[in-house]
Amino acid sequence: MKSVTLVVIISVLHFFISMWLSIKSFAHAFSFFDTGRELTIIEKINYWVVEILFFPIVTIFENSSYEGTSGVAQYIPFILNSMLWGIFIVFGCKLIFNRNK
Repeated sequence: MKSVTLVVIISVLHFFISMWLSIKSFAHAFSFFDTGRELTIIEKINYWVVEILFFPIVTIFENSSYEGTSGVAQYIPFILNSMLWGIFIVFGCKLIFNRNK
């Protein structure tokens, strides 16, 4: 039960951080197009962090026919991606830290 709770907590955190950084990155992109200025290092890092956090499931769905979906269904790839990250982080840490025992 403890593992499931950790997976849920990490998944929720991953989801909200991913969404927040994605919106922030989108706002930076609009600022870039409006002014024509170069992206700062922080803005570039923000972009790459979003790309990493959206890997692998959101990245797969980006170029599929799923992109035209509207409503709650459009969040399914993001939720699945966050759940996958939560599972890998929790069980990956368990494998690493239990190996030494």
